[in-house]
Amino acid sequence: MSRKASFRAAPRSGILLCTALLLCASCAGSPGRNGSSRGSMRQGGPDTPRSGNPAAGAVYVTDTKTVSLLPPECMAGSLDTLQLLTGSYGTQHFALQAYTRADADGISMTLLNEMGITVATLSYTKDRTNFQSAYLPDSIREEYMLLDFQNAYYDADALRDHYAANGLRFERSREGGRDYRRIYDGRKLIEEIITEENTAAGTRLSVQNRLRSYRYELAELTEPAEAVTAEEAAE
Repeated sequence: MSRKASFRAAPRSGILLCTALLLCASCAGSPGRNGSSRGSMRQGGPDTPRSGNPAAGAVYVTDTKTVSLLPPECMAGSLDTLQLLTGSYGTQHFALQAYTRADADGISMTLLNEMGITVATLSYTKDRTNFQSAYLPDSIREEYMLLDFQNAYYDADALRDHYAANGLRFERSREGGRDYRRIYDGRKLIEEIITEENTAAGTRLSVQNRLRSYRYELAELTEPAEAVTAEEAAE
């Protein structure tokens, strides 16, 4: 089984999101409350104006400030890729694989553990969100997964306007061959996303949320990776 990553007008490697980190840190191998899949269908919630609507899928960027999700049409280009994620949440370390497809019509993600078992699936369009997992607790919200995705992949101007309308600041810059995306609350840096292209291993993307104390890196794959344990990911 081999799937070659394909990029069209989207220079960044595929992204998993902060909730995937929480999954590995606290939920891997532990079924949900009833041991069954959990689905979430929200009609019309994500289809919000750029100024945001906290009542429709509000996400706390800081402890007091929220944003709502922008529709997929704000994405810059399209994405079809398999990637390996390694990261940490607090003192926990972990690794996952993910297959991500996304364009202006919608976003689809499949998260896999080191054994190749599907841990969760997520799809998102302007009309609905569908999230299925037998391993995530009900407290985990897919909006937080999608927020990290939009921070890395959506059009920079759309994000800049969106965050400004909610009392936050989004900045994008290029320095020394790297692409930087940063989110601030006043002068305080909340999250930083760095993309390095044309590395020896291909495009590499790193995310660090300084407020929530999580970080992860993603590397594109041309085929499923060999199993990586949490201990190996910590090295």
